[in-house]
Amino acid sequence: MASYGALDQGDGPFTVPMNFESPEGIWRQCHSPVFKQPSLSTKEAANLTPPPARLSFTTVRGDSRSVSRQDSLVESADALGDASVLSNGDAITETFMLFNCHHNVHVHHNDGLDSEPLTYNSRGHEYPTAHDFHHIARSIDHLELAIAFSTGEIVIYEYYSKKTRWVNHRNVVINSCCTALRFVPGHENLLLASYADGSLFLFNIAFDQGRQFVVPRDTVAGMHFLVNKEKDVNPICTWKRMPAYCINDVAISPDVEHVATVDQGGLLSVYEMDIVDEQPPVVATLFVTKSYYGSLLCVAWSPDAKYIAVGGEDDTVSLYDTNRAHLVARCEGHTSYISRVVFDPHLSSSETIYRLGSVGLDCKLALWDFSVDALQAPVRQPSSAQLSVEAPQRSPRRLRLRRRSDRAAVSVPKPADKDTIIPAPSRMELAKIEPVTLVLLHEEPITDVVFHKKVLYTLSHDGLLLLWKRPDKFKATAV
Repeated sequence: MASYGALDQGDGPFTVPMNFESPEGIWRQCHSPVFKQPSLSTKEAANLTPPPARLSFTTVRGDSRSVSRQDSLVESADALGDASVLSNGDAITETFMLFNCHHNVHVHHNDGLDSEPLTYNSRGHEYPTAHDFHHIARSIDHLELAIAFSTGEIVIYEYYSKKTRWVNHRNVVINSCCTALRFVPGHENLLLASYADGSLFLFNIAFDQGRQFVVPRDTVAGMHFLVNKEKDVNPICTWKRMPAYCINDVAISPDVEHVATVDQGGLLSVYEMDIVDEQPPVVATLFVTKSYYGSLLCVAWSPDAKYIAVGGEDDTVSLYDTNRAHLVARCEGHTSYISRVVFDPHLSSSETIYRLGSVGLDCKLALWDFSVDALQAPVRQPSSAQLSVEAPQRSPRRLRLRRRSDRAAVSVPKPADKDTIIPAPSRMELAKIEPVTLVLLHEEPITDVVFHKKVLYTLSHDGLLLLWKRPDKFKATAV
């Protein structure tokens, strides 16, 4: 398989390439004055271990008459691709983007090319560690975003009024660093947060502050799920797998029925999550697998929720079949830790071809094309022991789980069973995927990558955000 990379690269000092090539054509760098690299102090620039810089996006629709600079919005369309403004009669669509860099969170709005971005500065020595936009409670004059900090506190910030409210304020619920944050799609007030102590908490941002609510440290091994008995008080529930490791990333499946986490112990944990009408969910383990080496750092679902991609300290991207709880392939090409992996929802075909993108501490972007039917055959067939490992059946789960939740306010954890952790199979039994593109894009480690319909975003450790326009002949499809 052909592998593509940057064009016109010399042998001198590194410079950001103007373009790179993939099977569908040439990706060209967009020069937009909207996104400017944050200025770092000497001390900040010398700090090599702040939380990874991450990206979040959202779009809002409203009356174009309420937008003061419609002309500037339309002028920015070509540069911003899918993050541009789309005018449709009296309606207009605007995109907001935020990313963290050291002590600050930068919020960019594509209204006005000359305007400065909003910068939210954290207090004291705290670092922003994760963030997300509220994708339901949004309009042309109301936009909320959640920002988590290294203290474990979470602020809900309203963009226009600048009003704030807090979740886990002064660590009343948990005293641990918040590592990932996701608003639950389709549910107006539910916020899922993971913590360095291995806990996951589901908060309702409309509820009052609660009390400390954690799984005891001396609990037996296994997954433990606790529901808050107090009404209209945070948290709604929490769960933790013992022994506990720092959770590095969380991903909610597109159908909002599963949650996948990866942790410092090298475990990929996939849970079934049943949520009905903003009530306490019921959570049960679907499967748990172990990495070959080191921690797992990032996780992503395919658009159809059939596959999970994970990356970590073994410098590879691993692909899992969620129905079979089976590792189906490994993507090898990076030369350092994988910091982010994501599926491209706009590039697929009737043959069910998936496009993956990954970035890492080697400062490279890798693109992978993945198809079950076209996978390279493994060197040898899986052993009988590996074939005997199957995921728990997913049928009649919603009714079954809901009945269990009705029996008690606090569910009883299942007995510990070491066999529930599926070991990694021999590398000789797995298919190997080569990158279709592997290119050095940044001088500093890349910490996030996001696909949009017309552009690709890459963000490095030092806050440098680059936009790459898709090939001219690209035609978007959906899985």
